[in-house]
Amino acid sequence: MIFSGKGRIHLNGQKNLTDNSKPLVFNEFEYVYLPLLNMNSTSFEILVKAGDHVKVGQMVAFRNDHFYVPIFASVSGEVVSIDKMMSSNLIFAQHIKIKNDNKFERCDTPLAMDVNKVSKEEIVEAIKQAGITGCGGSGFPTYIKYGGNAKIDTLLINGVECEPFITIDYHNMKMYKEDLIMGIKFLLKASGANKCIIAFKKGKDSLVEALSPLVEKEDNIEIKLVPDVYPMGWERTLVKEVFKKQFNKLPSEVGIIVNNSTTVIKVGQALTSGLSYTTGCTISGDAINQPTNVVVPTGTMVSDIISLIGGYKKEVVDNNTKLIMGGPMMGKALVNDGICLNSYNNAITFLFNEELKELPCLRCSRCVDYCPSGLQPVAIKNAEIAQDVDLLKKLSADTCVSCGLCSYICPSRIQVTDYTAKGKARVDKAK
Repeated sequence: MIFSGKGRIHLNGQKNLTDNSKPLVFNEFEYVYLPLLNMNSTSFEILVKAGDHVKVGQMVAFRNDHFYVPIFASVSGEVVSIDKMMSSNLIFAQHIKIKNDNKFERCDTPLAMDVNKVSKEEIVEAIKQAGITGCGGSGFPTYIKYGGNAKIDTLLINGVECEPFITIDYHNMKMYKEDLIMGIKFLLKASGANKCIIAFKKGKDSLVEALSPLVEKEDNIEIKLVPDVYPMGWERTLVKEVFKKQFNKLPSEVGIIVNNSTTVIKVGQALTSGLSYTTGCTISGDAINQPTNVVVPTGTMVSDIISLIGGYKKEVVDNNTKLIMGGPMMGKALVNDGICLNSYNNAITFLFNEELKELPCLRCSRCVDYCPSGLQPVAIKNAEIAQDVDLLKKLSADTCVSCGLCSYICPSRIQVTDYTAKGKARVDKAK
């Protein structure tokens, strides 16, 4: 480990496993299972039934609570059933099962919007109707960020990808660089911002080379290289690094909107050439034979992807494997690979499950020194064990971002992050 200042650390990113090859595109899966889930909401109105024929781009359901998020068919074929299954958020949710006819008939027409001839309101509405959500793993509806009244000066594109193993954003920015720039132009107009900064890690020379010719043509877009430290991709850390500013709840408080780079690419595609109903995902780790990036129809079963890219290593038969939706620092552990990809799932990590013996706390305060939120993780752990809600509130447990750094840095191998996450949930429930 190389320590690099309070609240951040350089990690062995293992990016070399997947950063030198283009994503593999797979389409001909027998079934897809569209999760009716957005963030933690399962409140959806379903528009199809078993036996219906659907086409690519056909709306099959939409979130119908305080947010609006449409769900579209990612393949053409017959709706087989609508059943509850475990989702990538570890929540049981309805899934629309579609038998793929491999014809990929589309029912939608590309918008082909001219950024110079549309209004802010038309752009925001188009993003809403396209169902674009944050592709960095959050799934937050993108249109919400552009519907407020805050004065926005700068659009910040987050291409940092600070989690170990994940490289899909890096590849997307290189492959779809024109869509990225076009998405930026639409979002600049939607936000009213004067300029845009594309931020990603130092050392990505090929990405600089790919983007520079396009960026140099734009007066209000620039590239900013940031240190290769974790958790630089967290928007608080990134805003502080790039602008030397801090905010309370939202970046808009300091005149900034932050979007993940792949989300911006989706905007550019949806408003010009047509939305892609696929999910790009990094499949990596030391427990599979061929780590790679893939592009598959949204709703594809993880087990089907694994079988196509070489399966698990032989040793997995005799050893437990840890399956993580996302990266190893902030991702959620899965029970098995019978999970389907949502539109905003960007990575699945497969690791040999190394048993770590937990030792008594050494009172070294490393978890405090390296917490990017400035919290006291061990104190929160003790308060959670005592179920002391008042103390958890006093310790601001609800501001933990579950970055995993406190567990990673702990010499006693205490799973501090698990306790802080439970403490955060206890405070949220009390509220």
